[in-house]
Formats: sequence, structure tokens, C-alpha cells
Amino acid sequence: MYGLNVGFEIARRALLSQQYAINITGHNIANANTPGFSRQNVIFNTMPPMYAHPDYGGTGVNVAEIRRLRSTFLDTQIRKEQQGLGRWGVLDQTWSQIEMIINEPSESGISEMMSEFWTAWQDLADSPFNLAAKNVVKEKAATLTSSFRHVSNQLSDMRDSLNEDIEIAVEEVNGYLNQLANLNDQIAKLEVGGAKANDLRDQRDYIIDQLSNYVNVSTQELKDGSTSIFIGSLAVVERDQVAPLETTTSYNDGVVVSTILWSATSNELKLTRGKLKGLVEARDEILPERVAQLDKLAKQIVESINAVHSVGYTGNGETGINFFDPNGITAATMDLSYDVKNDANKIAVSKNQKDGDNSNVLAILDLRKQLLMNDNSATFSDYYNGFIGEIGTRAQEATNMMDNHSLLLNQVEYHRQALQGVSLDEEMAKLVSYQHAYEAAAKVISIMDSALSTVINDI
Repeated sequence: MYGLNVGFEIARRALLSQQYAINITGHNIANANTPGFSRQNVIFNTMPPMYAHPDYGGTGVNVAEIRRLRSTFLDTQIRKEQQGLGRWGVLDQTWSQIEMIINEPSESGISEMMSEFWTAWQDLADSPFNLAAKNVVKEKAATLTSSFRHVSNQLSDMRDSLNEDIEIAVEEVNGYLNQLANLNDQIAKLEVGGAKANDLRDQRDYIIDQLSNYVNVSTQELKDGSTSIFIGSLAVVERDQVAPLETTTSYNDGVVVSTILWSATSNELKLTRGKLKGLVEARDEILPERVAQLDKLAKQIVESINAVHSVGYTGNGETGINFFDPNGITAATMDLSYDVKNDANKIAVSKNQKDGDNSNVLAILDLRKQLLMNDNSATFSDYYNGFIGEIGTRAQEATNMMDNHSLLLNQVEYHRQALQGVSLDEEMAKLVSYQHAYEAAAKVISIMDSALSTVINDI
């Protein structure tokens, strides 16, 4: 019978539903500044009607669902941009550090040291048998070789630091994977009955967002509510099981290198984006290439000058003396020969041993203008300037790409926050609406109680 008892039930359900909505609104307000939180909406549903002659009458309301406002598409876009930003952020920092190490243009850079080195030879050509001029050549050459060694050692130290950063990043990735497996287990257990563990899902999505900064991650949600996590094509999390990353140490040209492996098969992990990709790229490509370029220049300077110097004669008639150490043909090992380092008079200035002959000095000076680099297409200075120019160009590219990914990330994040972010003004408006509905439902109960009292007292 569609009587007073139905009215009481309608009002009771209204009270409970509005109270539930007030609680959820409070939950949203409380988490307005919680990272990764998605605002939640209460979805009300009309209860099934009951027959009340001559028609059907409503039986009130209930809470059908607490819906988490989230867009899978926007999440995917965010993670894609995070992966790009992670890689280019590392590359931008790498190129910036290389620029600081090279320190060009400056009074202490290799370019200035090379210029002073050639100037010293020019001064020696004017006074080929002057010991003071010879000492200046020796000192400027020592400064030049020291600059080469310093830059090379700094780049090597930087490579070692990047290797340590890779080890740390792998540990951080594994920490995220373990958290995701734990959340998968909790979510699957809580959602057995069909409900949604919204807050736990937010935590999981937030961790996936953080993980995407490190590696090229993708996801696939399963029927039980758990999410499979992939790095490339390799599954690293399946429900509550983790196949973590690991590193193995090897030596590459005397440098310690940590290779990232997938523990399930011990295969090397193929990275395409993310911070780890940037770190590996910087360590294995960018830095070795810069060192190789410096080594090429150092080798050519050493061998070219030695070839001319060794056939010349010192003031004492000695010949066959190398100016540079012939074994130091890399930037890291470049140095003066033992003879010249210990006695500036060992510098060979002439070709015919005649008084005042400076022909060997002039022959060495002529090397400055010869096209000895890049398959006989560039001088020493041209080659080094091209080396510096490439660093500047690549650094600018990295900065631009990082800025582009950051801009796109901010744009997508703006749209995502418009959907899932908590607006305190909106929540306060909802709160007032639910409060009025609650008060009205309480009023219905009061009226129903009065009506029932009238019925009872009138009988």
C-alpha cells in the first residue's frame, strides 16, 4: 500500500543519500591540493516505483555510484609528454654541463690556449735562439696540453656521474613498480563486489605518471581492476607480480658502464623515451662523441708538430727530438715530451743549423694554416670552432625540445585539471545544494511523523 510508511522510506533514503553526497563533497574539498587526486561525483539513481492504484508511485532515491572524473585519453597524453620531457630534460642538462666544461669563449678555454700557443711560436720565430722565447713556447704548450687533459677528465667524470645516475634511476623505477603491484593487489581485492576503489586508483595513476618520467611506459587495465604495466613491449607488472629492472656492470674502454636489464629474461632493456633513455644516451653517445672529437684534434696536433719538430735541429745541433710525447695522442694523455719538458733548449728551431735560422719554427707555424682536419678540409682552429658550434647547436636544440614538451605537458595538464581537479567554488555550491536537500528530507520526515500522529490520535 502506497501509504505513510512509503513516505517515511522515501524521506529516509533521501536523508542517507544527501548525507553520503555531503561526505563525498567534503572528501573532495579535503583533497583539493592532494597530488593525483581526481574529484568524485555522486551519481543518484531513482528507486524502482511501486504500484499505487491507479498508477505507479516513486519510492525515492539511492546512491548508484561514486564516479571518479578521469580521462584515459588525457592520462595517455600526459604520460607521452612526460616521457619526452624526461629525456630532453636530461639532454638539456647534459649539454649545459658540457658547455660549462668547454667554457668557450673564455680566457681559459682551449681556443684561447691554442691562440697563445701559436703566438708564442711566432715570437720564437723572431728570436729563434732566445731561451726566454723558448721557455714561453714550452709554458704555453704545457698550458694547452693541461687544458686538453682538464676538459677530457671533466667529461670522463661527468660520464661516471651519469652512470651513477642510471643506477639510482633504476632503483627509483623499481620502487614505483613495487608500489604499483601492491596497489593492484589492494584494488583487485576491494573491487571484487563491483565497487570502485577510487582513491587507490588515483594513487596508482599518480605513480604511473611519475614512472612515465623515467621510461616509455604503457598500461592495460584487466577485468579484475588491476593494471598491467609495460616498458616498451616488456611486462614489468602483472597484477601483484613484478619483473624489476636490474643492472650489470661492464667495462667499455676502461670506463665502468651499467647496462639495464629486464630481470625476467636478463635481456637488455630497449628504451625509447624518458629520463633513463636520456641518461643512457648522454653516457653512451653524447659524451663519448665529444671526447672522440677532442682526441682527434689532440692526436693531429701532436703528430703534425712532432713530424716537423723531429727533423729540425736545436741550437746545440741535436735532432730527432719530439716536441710532444708521441704516446700521448688523446686529449687525456696529451703532454710535452720528456726532453722539451725538462729543457726548453731542446726545442728544434732550425733546419740547416745556420746561425739565426728559424725555418723549423716557421714550418711549425705553417701547420696552423694547413688543412689537416676533417679529411684535409679544415685547420685546427676551424675544426675546434666547428666542435664548439655543434655543442651550441645541440644545446639549443635540447632546450627547445624540452620547452616544447613542457609547454604541451602544461596544456594537457590544464585540460586534465579542468576535468579532474577540485574547484572549491563548485564544491561549496554542491554542498549548499545537498544541505538544502537534506533539510527538506528531514522536513518530510517531520511532516510524515505529524501525519502519523494525527492518524493514531484520531482513531
